[in-house]
Amino acid sequence: MNFLSLLLALIVCHLSIIAPALAASAAKISHEQAYQMLKKDSAPLVRSLPQGEREILMATVALENNRSSEAIELLSSPNVGKDPVAARLRAEAYRRQSIQAAIRAGKYAHAVSADIGKLEHAGIELESATLRLQAFIDQVSSAHAPQRVAVAKPSPVARTVTAPAAAVPAAASVSLLQSVRQSVERWRRDWASLNTDAYLAHYHAQFSAGGRDLAAWSAYKRRVNGNKTYIHINISNLRIVGGPIQVAQGEAVLVAFTQKYESSNYSANSLKKLYLVRARPGDPWLILSEGGRNLSLGRAIDRRLAAHKQPSPASAWVINLASFDSKEAAERMVAGMQVSSGGRTPSVADTSVGGKVVHRVRMGIYDDKAAANAAMTSICATLQLSGCWLEQVN
Repeated sequence: MNFLSLLLALIVCHLSIIAPALAASAAKISHEQAYQMLKKDSAPLVRSLPQGEREILMATVALENNRSSEAIELLSSPNVGKDPVAARLRAEAYRRQSIQAAIRAGKYAHAVSADIGKLEHAGIELESATLRLQAFIDQVSSAHAPQRVAVAKPSPVARTVTAPAAAVPAAASVSLLQSVRQSVERWRRDWASLNTDAYLAHYHAQFSAGGRDLAAWSAYKRRVNGNKTYIHINISNLRIVGGPIQVAQGEAVLVAFTQKYESSNYSANSLKKLYLVRARPGDPWLILSEGGRNLSLGRAIDRRLAAHKQPSPASAWVINLASFDSKEAAERMVAGMQVSSGGRTPSVADTSVGGKVVHRVRMGIYDDKAAANAAMTSICATLQLSGCWLEQVN
């Protein structure tokens, strides 16, 4: 009996230790639970969602469970508007309906079996919708986590186990990522809306990228966006790849994501990085710099941005994309382009050739010839330009 009593005591003690961990693992709600919460439309978190987001999130879950008709009905709501993620969800729902209709046709379906096969392999990318649903679930789980800890049994063991030192950083990291996602999503929406004033409001006063400060960047973006009738932007696989660290402008992080850009005169898929800062927790993140793979989070870039300028090496390389006799023609080319490489964007440079001033569309500056040559190969292939050349400048 003494042995059994001791064994039972050990089991009870072990359960009291693992119970809080099990409760924490159960904190994250399932997709179906998120759907039911969205359907009721009564929770404060649901009511605070941007217009149309509730319908998009519900449609994402409906499609995951092959409820295509329900997804189409949800996405037909006037609240959804022209959100590109909603458009992809709607297209995928109609695609699945077409397959189901063909299969229901039974013996008549063999006549279009090849077309059915094409439909079945033409799935539309929905990762961005899933990420938005996951962001909502993370937000709900984070909001409910303190309540779960509060109702834990007040035994000495439970108090020791439910508040480990690592719990605070984990919760903070969820909150940090959620705040970044919200700011990046607002930036994406304002960019896609062609409301350039709203879009530029996401940039820090000390912004610098590709040799442009905020004033030059604003003028460039107004010129570029003025030539477009629509912009669609899809962001996926967003993650924090650097930070948080403290810089002169406040708390800073470096985020990376896959960006699919499409407008009335240009389209591109690329890895995008944003260097974000905020003066204090709770403030929206602002963009201090943006670029591609070469953008990093470190002291050198902090000093550069704090000084409002981007130093150039004594001798460096630029990519010449084209040359014009007319400066207006060169500026029109730049205005119609939407391409960047490592934070660099196209610009117009005036130079003298044989006593005549010409206006070159350039990309740069690059510290060494090998980096410039690699960038030229990629950029000129993307723009379908065959006459690009490198030039060494001071």
